[in-house]
Amino acid sequence: MSIHFSSANERWNTPPQVFQSITERYGPCQVDAAADAGNALCPHFINAEMNGLESDWNQTDEPTAQVWLNPPYGRGLRRWARKALQEIQTGRVSRIILLVPARTETIWFKELVQSNFCSYVDFLGSRIRFGGHETNDPAPFPSAVIVLDHEPTARTVCFDVDFNQ
Repeated sequence: MSIHFSSANERWNTPPQVFQSITERYGPCQVDAAADAGNALCPHFINAEMNGLESDWNQTDEPTAQVWLNPPYGRGLRRWARKALQEIQTGRVSRIILLVPARTETIWFKELVQSNFCSYVDFLGSRIRFGGHETNDPAPFPSAVIVLDHEPTARTVCFDVDFNQ
């Protein structure tokens, strides 16, 4: 079985053009909550040694910040979703933009989209070609962008969104 189709590799690096399209829609992010020096997309990032599940996600001098999260896609994804909800509840960050597998049947996905902090859910119309894998094939799963706001005004759900430009 190819590693591309297994959970042996939990890292699905966000393609820069996808990140750019998402931040054009939802605003710039100052912190990448699950990155390393080789794939960070924001001026500040939290690496494995800092442990994003234990760290404060506002790694800036600003009172609030927007955070980007493309978490590891393994069995620990539920912990990352709960950490995102915890961080947005504190008010230390104003917005968290998550790129996750569109696993609508999972508890963690439902917890995110049904929370009072969820402002947007975008189901991508095509599969992303993530970096960090041996092949350049599209991911074997659909993706969604979920936006959590500390002070949400409404919830918008969009289908067939194209961030693969």
